[in-house]
Amino acid sequence: MAKLWVAIGDHSYRTPVARMDGRFRVPLSAENRSAAGVAAGDAVEVDISLDAALDAYRARAAATDTAIRSMPLDQVSDPDGWAGGHDLRWVVLHLINETARHAGHADATRELLDGTTGE
Repeated sequence: MAKLWVAIGDHSYRTPVARMDGRFRVPLSAENRSAAGVAAGDAVEVDISLDAALDAYRARAAATDTAIRSMPLDQVSDPDGWAGGHDLRWVVLHLINETARHAGHADATRELLDGTTGE
């Protein structure tokens, strides 16, 4: 099931989307309804767009940069916390590895779609 960024007003969240009865369906949890300021049963207009996804990605990247710059690389997290007892250096290397892996997935998908290959 594909996941994407959905924006309702000023609130955005990542969620799966599924096709059912010829329509695309997006779940909207009580937590996300509350954050978006809509009540159960309200009709909502959902913005699903590349711009929304890029804006959310950039906001998350900025928050990550701020967090990383605020701590020394040898700071160890609580075992039950943000990095399961690893230090920030491990977290940064993990982020680099995950980014490279997902960029590779995108590159492979692009090649399958239109034959374009990287150099």
